[in-house]
Amino acid sequence: MDIYQLGNAMMYVIKEYDGLEPLLPLAQAMTRQNPDDRPSPSVALDELERINWWTRRRRVWRRDDSPVYRFLVKFCCVTLD
Repeated sequence: MDIYQLGNAMMYVIKEYDGLEPLLPLAQAMTRQNPDDRPSPSVALDELERINWWTRRRRVWRRDDSPVYRFLVKFCCVTLD
């Protein structure tokens, strides 16, 4: 897998889940049209590690999860799967 494919995979996941927005600039950089404008894997990893640790620990939600479901999971430790 190259950096472009990984960026596209990240873009797909970002669109499906709330809470991954901090990854969007990196994913956009990884999917630039010109390959010379894309970060190398090591630079992409550095950018990922620069994201605040607290932001990386945030809960991620499917965009179609209801507010009630989110409340139950967050405060009652209940899953409805």
